[in-house]
Amino acid sequence: MKYTIKEIKAWILFQISNPQSDRTKVQSWYKYYQSTGGTQWNLTSGDAPCFCRLAKKAGQLINEEYGGNDLIKLMFPGVWIHSHRNAVKWEKV
Repeated sequence: MKYTIKEIKAWILFQISNPQSDRTKVQSWYKYYQSTGGTQWNLTSGDAPCFCRLAKKAGQLINEEYGGNDLIKLMFPGVWIHSHRNAVKWEKV
């Protein structure tokens, strides 16, 4: 595997502090990564499902670290809306 939850978590935390794309645009984690001009992992469309699953878990870890507050929903509303439109259950932790 090209990426780990730990690496994705660090990338999400960096995006919170220094966003490189529009976080309000409705899109998946994979599309958000692509929109940042992401070169860190050289992802292809075949990586999208796994990357999104790991990003969701990384987001849950971040929320857990911040006292169970849904920081990801607050900072990435476009990803949150995308999840709801696609009937993906949103679990903050």
